[in-house]
Amino acid sequence: LKDNRVTQKTTKRKDGSYSSVQNYYYNKNGTLTKTVEKDNNGAVDTRHYYKSGNVSKEIYNDPHINEVTENYYKDGAYNPYKEVRKNKAGNVEQTTTYRNTKEGDHISSVTKNADGKTTHTANYDKNGNVKSETYYYFDGSTQTDTNGKHGTVLRVNKNADGKVTETEQYFYDAKGREAKIVKKDAEGNITETSTTTYGKNSSSRTETRDANGN
Repeated sequence: LKDNRVTQKTTKRKDGSYSSVQNYYYNKNGTLTKTVEKDNNGAVDTRHYYKSGNVSKEIYNDPHINEVTENYYKDGAYNPYKEVRKNKAGNVEQTTTYRNTKEGDHISSVTKNADGKTTHTANYDKNGNVKSETYYYFDGSTQTDTNGKHGTVLRVNKNADGKVTETEQYFYDAKGREAKIVKKDAEGNITETSTTTYGKNSSSRTETRDANGN
């Protein structure tokens, strides 16, 4: 670090005790390459910065959750277009891809787990706040309707306040084909059920709008 410039920032509480100390490391061109923050409990938060063309990468080591996060940015945008979370062994546990405006503001996002299965989607307003989101839960015997295994997938839709607005449960047969869908409202009442029956060369679908078959 001979050619590097280092600056330090200390954050203190009202009683005079410090809550954290941050060190900022720059290369000889004045570009920030690393930050190291140490809180008053001794936990060290380290971030490394890399740039290739118009893409910047931030690697964040979080000492509190034993996880490494990689954030990818384009053209100096404030928000990332991709976030990759890894365990300490370097294995990917979760990837979130964002669709952003030209300014870098989030429009929507899709989160997938290590197996590439979608676990969460979200839509954002012009201020970057979540408008609506959907969580996907798997029962362990199936992941999607295309992997050739039977089981269920549960989708939970939420509004901006985090309240459940609707749930959709998808049932698949042993060939991975969608066999049944059950939709429920926020109170858990069935609002729609559809069942698909597969023949040798065709399929048919039956739908009802509520628990009473209407």
